[in-house]
Amino acid sequence: MARILYTINGEGLGHATRSRYLIEQLQQRHTISLAAGFRAYHYYKKLGLPVFRIYCSRILYRGPSVRVLDTLVRNVFTFLLYGWISLISLWIYALRFKPDIIISDYEQLGLLVAKMMSIPSINVDNQSTITRCTYALPRQYALRRNIVALANYNMTWPATYFCATSFIPFPVKPEYKHNTFVVPILLRKEILGKKPLPGKHILVYQTSHTFDMIAPLLKCIPERFIVYPSPRESIDGNLHFKRFSETAFVKDLRASKAVITNGGFSLISEALYLHKPVYSVPVRRQYEQIFNAIQVQRAGYGEHHDTLTVASLKSFLRNAPKYERNLRRFTKAGNEELLKIIDALIKKSVR
Repeated sequence: MARILYTINGEGLGHATRSRYLIEQLQQRHTISLAAGFRAYHYYKKLGLPVFRIYCSRILYRGPSVRVLDTLVRNVFTFLLYGWISLISLWIYALRFKPDIIISDYEQLGLLVAKMMSIPSINVDNQSTITRCTYALPRQYALRRNIVALANYNMTWPATYFCATSFIPFPVKPEYKHNTFVVPILLRKEILGKKPLPGKHILVYQTSHTFDMIAPLLKCIPERFIVYPSPRESIDGNLHFKRFSETAFVKDLRASKAVITNGGFSLISEALYLHKPVYSVPVRRQYEQIFNAIQVQRAGYGEHHDTLTVASLKSFLRNAPKYERNLRRFTKAGNEELLKIIDALIKKSVR
């Protein structure tokens, strides 16, 4: 049995929901303490789990675009203001807990604390495929990739081992093979093992507050759309706006014809697992989302578009049966494989 400090990035809910499976499995044979920031902190508090609150960097949006400079300035300023205090607080918390190893879901402070305490650490994320794997990339994204690679390095450089989840089996670069493992997608338990239901509607999930921009376009399509997450329940013609509920969302995802979303890794993974074609409109200037959308289109699982248009959406829906056929070969989740790798790394690292 090992003592594990598990730290979770709080930007978005994807980190929190996918970590829950690993945490619940590891708790059966190890002692675990949680630390999380922003939305991940509130997620685990709502579940009634004890969790230590830490600083979390944020991504700032303006409509469908990332405010790159504002995000950089805000994160540098807030870290200098109180992020370093959170680092020291987490270090003191860890000294009291005495972990044998720290596992991080793309969370920087936990990895830094592991370095400060000279103990091993494991970073679990999907972002490491961008920097530690080999893949083809359109030229126009080369600069953005390099910028994101620098940001990813800044977030994860102290890690001893890297476990990268991916819906495409990318090969690891030779220089990283000694400490990097690529595994299929990690699914939350609410999705794992579930079967898709016959499609009745199209599920729309937007995270950057673009409802007012897309609603008029969706009204031009003779389909029923269920739109998440809305601040209130309402029906407007063929659009059904819903507040976020995990149970209702999973049900609507399983019974959808297709999914319209940004480029978030977690929802794309769940949609592909349930054989739902994906129409991906990444947040502008958010390279990680652009990367995910490119891979979805290359694999024949859906389409990548810079903006949502009536013409491209109609074309996507005509091609959806083809994408659904391609998705029949997409059946594997990486939950058990990842758990075996982490167990082996814990056994190797903790004496």
